[in-house]
Amino acid sequence: MTRIISQALRFRNAEAMGSITGNRPPEPKNLRPFTDGLDRNAPRRYNDVCESIQTGGTVMINYLSLAAFLILVALAAGRGAMLRKRGTRAFVFGATDKSDFLLMPVVALFLYAILASAFSLPLPRVLKNPLFISAAAGWIGIAVCGLSLVWFALSLKAFGDSFRIGIDEAASDELVTGGLFTVSRNPLYVGFLGFFTGIFLSHPNLIVLIAFALFFAAIHRQILREEKFLRGHYGKEYEDYCRRVRRYL
Repeated sequence: MTRIISQALRFRNAEAMGSITGNRPPEPKNLRPFTDGLDRNAPRRYNDVCESIQTGGTVMINYLSLAAFLILVALAAGRGAMLRKRGTRAFVFGATDKSDFLLMPVVALFLYAILASAFSLPLPRVLKNPLFISAAAGWIGIAVCGLSLVWFALSLKAFGDSFRIGIDEAASDELVTGGLFTVSRNPLYVGFLGFFTGIFLSHPNLIVLIAFALFFAAIHRQILREEKFLRGHYGKEYEDYCRRVRRYL
């Protein structure tokens, strides 16, 4: 696949030069599945080549990245539902500060960015076209997403019944410091950031990059708010924990 992409890009450059000199290069036979339907009487445009390669060569990556996103949501929702059956309210997002909901449109933007990149939903080409073309990067991204899902699941296990989405001021649980919390004070958020890094590698375009930057800013803001609450709630115990373990990694 990498060889085909490389040939497509060389063919595009040669054809662009041919449109000036009048000597168009012959089209390699193995590129025809990616270029069928394009106007052969006009120079190939970068947008057309990018769209053709994406359609023909990244279908599996598209479906795997979407499946990984759904698994991530299912892990969090499943854990919340399990705790609810035990009488614990896990979803307290926005209970103490309605500005928490600013994260929701960012998540929605990220989901739409994935869907638009994978299934050609309406989006300006400048936002959807890849910043770079690499089949290897796409598969590395899927692997990063998979590892992040495992990390996320282990974080949920370490959280136990203390798992919350949002700040629960009424919680009386002990401070969680075991499991992955020995290497990060915020392993769930690290899992999120790792996951969306993998999504960017799988869909390296401007809209996903913008969504990732906004998501990181929203996550960092949430972490700072939670740290302020935890310092007031656990006092010296949390201060000692902060000296032992980093905020991220």
